[in-house]
Amino acid sequence: MMLKLRSYKETDAEKILSWCNTEEAFYQWTAGVLGEYPITTEQFQKMNSRMAFTAIDGNEIIGFFTMRCGIR
Repeated sequence: MMLKLRSYKETDAEKILSWCNTEEAFYQWTAGVLGEYPITTEQFQKMNSRMAFTAIDGNEIIGFFTMRCGIR
């Protein structure tokens, strides 16, 4: 396995959202930050305004995360 990170693409949304197929899983994954379950791929596109990354192995999407910076 060769894990690579790349910038999130809008076309990743459908695959990423498929991982959260229950309300409980969605809340555990998002901590309520993305709103109410279920969300659409269109609603998920606000990820474009965050530092979002997709983990891939070859051409397969295997992970996703965002980085948030706190300013104190």
